[in-house]
Amino acid sequence: MNIQRSFLLLFLLVGVPAFAEEKVAQEQFAQTQLDQDQTGKLTLEAAIAQAIASDPWLNGSRYREDALTSESISASTLPDPKVSLMAANFPTDSFDINQEPMTQLTVGVMCAQ
Repeated sequence: MNIQRSFLLLFLLVGVPAFAEEKVAQEQFAQTQLDQDQTGKLTLEAAIAQAIASDPWLNGSRYREDALTSESISASTLPDPKVSLMAANFPTDSFDINQEPMTQLTVGVMCAQ
């Protein structure tokens, strides 16, 4: 359990700033791409921005973060309510509910947790 907390703390210390930097890096990449097209040379800033923007680990981590956020939202909500309608010993020849004394109609609503 302590190892999991250590990894979570490490992720929060390293991963969260990386996600914030990724947006900035993508904007810088777009700007440096324009600069690179004008000069024809790849600058260090352009290379770093390109590496961060196309890093599969960062992209995968962002998708994992989105999935975990979605799971936490769905875990804090109640499930959808269910409505049930049941009929027992219902006469099928006349559909008259007073024909048989054992005819039962049941309506139910439930919300399982």
